[in-house]
Amino acid sequence: MLLQSHADELSLLPALPSAWSEGEVSGLRGRGGYVVNLKWNDGKLSEAIVCAAKDGLCRVRTRHAVLVRCKGEDIALGGDQSVVKFSVEAGKMYELFSK
Repeated sequence: MLLQSHADELSLLPALPSAWSEGEVSGLRGRGGYVVNLKWNDGKLSEAIVCAAKDGLCRVRTRHAVLVRCKGEDIALGGDQSVVKFSVEAGKMYELFSK
């Protein structure tokens, strides 16, 4: 499974098959009006792009800590290393990078 959207959060690569050690996918749809693109290497998330369809609070669960940027600027995060929370605006793209 590449994306799970449940309980008001997006879970990135929650059950990546071991045979898919690297790859990318685009256009995944998450609840709350999100479109997600993912890239991974060595079975770990390397980059994700989250596009928001409406303003709000986005919650993203990952196995590793991430940084979030929008238009090259770091976004303030809440939550912890496994679930980050950040404010989103409709129509904007948010880039997540592994630390």
